[in-house]
Amino acid sequence: MASYVVVRCSHWRTRGLALDFSLMFRAMASSSPHARLAAEGAEAAPRHGSYWPVHNRLLAHPDALTQPGLSAHAAAIGLDVDRLQTDVAGRVGAARVAEDVRSADPSGVTGTPTFVIQRTPSPRPYDIATLTAAVGAANDRATKAQGAATRRSRNG
Repeated sequence: MASYVVVRCSHWRTRGLALDFSLMFRAMASSSPHARLAAEGAEAAPRHGSYWPVHNRLLAHPDALTQPGLSAHAAAIGLDVDRLQTDVAGRVGAARVAEDVRSADPSGVTGTPTFVIQRTPSPRPYDIATLTAAVGAANDRATKAQGAATRRSRNG
């Protein structure tokens, strides 16, 4: 989970882990109105077929998360600015953002960024070595569990 207004969240946008994994981003719209606006703007973007381009642009520019900034980002990506503004004003992404925020506490998320690996928040501090080890261990556990399940089905 992350917040578009927290600079250390954007730090991880450019970091890569040397492992095969899937990335799921959940927006933590903190009490900051800019965080809410950015999160809802990102969640409105799929209606325009552009979630990841908007997401990446917002993380790359955490200093431009106002309504004019969001419009400038949309224009830079080639989106219909008026339509995105209408979607954001209509709060079409609000329910999704609210669900992300509601799911944080039961998931053990206490701050941003938080990396959750196999439903378990990864230990802090976050650095490439720690995250690579955590994802690698999770992959190993999943591989062993899959192998055990395959053996049971063959024997069973």
